[in-house]
Amino acid sequence: MGKTAVALKRFIDTIVKVKEPQLAPLLYDTFKTVQSRPMNGFRIPTLEEVRRVWEEAHNIVPCAAAVWGITAETGVRLDHLRKSPLGGLQLYKRRLLLGEVNGPKRHPLVFLTEGAVKYLHETYLPWRERFEHMLEQQTNRLFPCEELTIYRRLKEARERAGLPWLEPRLLRKFNAQSLLDSGADAADIDLPLGRSVRERVLFELYIADYERRLRQVFESHAPRVFP
Repeated sequence: MGKTAVALKRFIDTIVKVKEPQLAPLLYDTFKTVQSRPMNGFRIPTLEEVRRVWEEAHNIVPCAAAVWGITAETGVRLDHLRKSPLGGLQLYKRRLLLGEVNGPKRHPLVFLTEGAVKYLHETYLPWRERFEHMLEQQTNRLFPCEELTIYRRLKEARERAGLPWLEPRLLRKFNAQSLLDSGADAADIDLPLGRSVRERVLFELYIADYERRLRQVFESHAPRVFP
């Protein structure tokens, strides 16, 4: 789209301007070109910075803290996590079944650290029960909070921590960088992040215990955000 816009402006400036000098400026100003973003034009947060936001989120509301912590520790896409079913939470196996098994962004499950399991069991799930009781309705979603509510609470937590730039979208980059820095093989990083269809098909079809392989990568290299 950006290249098309640039080409069209050049056409107006070189061709239309000659034939229709009064019309050309009007056409030229009716749309803007898309500014290209530089590759790697972002900052990766440190583990300490991610934990600072988590602590502030915990002080605000457990739902925001749980979402932030799990996203940072697993690299799961935020929209997949928000849609995860309550029945997919298996604390005894330390995993969360996401149910995202179709399309190019398949992400069937994520694993949970011991800190995440403890927080969900002792803090988040009791809060969730009180939250649903207050709303006088039940839902099958693990995180019944509205999307805008979660984003507002996380924005408040980031501002309290003095890190307004640390947006949720950076957590997947943080997770991938943490896996790489801790010694994970680059080919293994795509799998827990729900990427690389080719590699995932290889593991699903030809490796006997696909889940065990993913857990090995997670247990050995995933960052720990929950205390």
